[in-house]
Amino acid sequence: MIYKNKNIINLGNFLFKHRNYIFPLAIVLLFLIQPPRNTFFGNHKAEIVKDWIAVIICITGLAIRASVIGFAYIKRGGVNKKVYADNLVQTGIFAICRNPLYVGNVI
Repeated sequence: MIYKNKNIINLGNFLFKHRNYIFPLAIVLLFLIQPPRNTFFGNHKAEIVKDWIAVIICITGLAIRASVIGFAYIKRGGVNKKVYADNLVQTGIFAICRNPLYVGNVI
């Protein structure tokens, strides 16, 4: 099925074209809105536990990315400022999740 809503397609093309600027800017804005705290619920030990949980979550995301990158060669990129790929990978982790690289990034 091909998605034909022009507004969504235009938004997707805009985000793809400017992705190297939009997402770092969003991260900076998030830190400006809510700067990190020094303690977690006023407890230093809870802060250390929270930090270790955060490290484990980050390593999980990186592990997902590493396993996906080595799974299959995928010719992809942009042609004329638009998303381009030769074929759709539908095996392995791609059978479970459409874009596991994004999942790894989000985690």
